[in-house]
Amino acid sequence: LRSRAAADGEEEEEEEEEEEEEEEEEEEEEEEEEEEEEEEEEEGEGEDVGAEEDEEEESSDDEESSGEELPPG
Repeated sequence: LRSRAAADGEEEEEEEEEEEEEEEEEEEEEEEEEEEEEEEEEEGEGEDVGAEEDEEEESSDDEESSGEELPPG
């Protein structure tokens, strides 16, 4: 029984680490997207097209996740 409990504990720790890594990756991707948006705004060219694409990406991200990270608008 002890070995099984220990193994279960290790599995839980591994799962938690994987979840944390995924969250960090998502945050990095969001930061990159924000930087790209800022660059597009600075350029001012093709801004409307970029905004439409960003909205589509955000809506698909909201469906995948709980939507906490991306505020509407």
